[in-house]
Amino acid sequence: MKMKKIILTCAIVPLLLQACASSPEPQQREKSAPPAFGKNQSVITVVSPASLLITSFNRNNDYVIDRAEFTAGRDQAFLTADSNQDGRINLFEMDAWRQGALGSKDAAPMSMFFDADFNQVVTKKEFETAFDTLFNNADKDGNSTIAFTELVRVAARPSGRSQGKKPAQSKQKKRGQGKGGGRGQHSY
Repeated sequence: MKMKKIILTCAIVPLLLQACASSPEPQQREKSAPPAFGKNQSVITVVSPASLLITSFNRNNDYVIDRAEFTAGRDQAFLTADSNQDGRINLFEMDAWRQGALGSKDAAPMSMFFDADFNQVVTKKEFETAFDTLFNNADKDGNSTIAFTELVRVAARPSGRSQGKKPAQSKQKKRGQGKGGGRGQHSY
């Protein structure tokens, strides 16, 4: 229960902070992107569900997860996921754990990431291996610790097209708008 509260707190606090930070004051402008993103493009900070879980492993509140903290958190996560305490996680337990720990049973990493042999059961060894992969991927500077700054990614804000703006009208004629009034024999 304590782990769920920590995970929930780790999931909600960054969202609240982002909501507060993302509502610009009338005279505040959006942050422009670094040169690598191109001109006139703004940036967003992206945090994965797995990253939120990993932040909950930080026990000494130094914003850095060392290998010992990570291992302890990983082992506790396995105990939490293995609700019937039989030493393995079935699909139902995995879905329930992913819902609680990652915020959704559809959040990444997917169940197949944990189930290396695809037998629909995740052993402690498979769970550890999957988490070790997460650790190694997150440890961008290779110093065997994960700083919170390594768990976020800055990305270009999506273009206007994906934000609901209509694309510019094409000058190409659509079927039925030519001289033949759409009476052609072509079937597309």
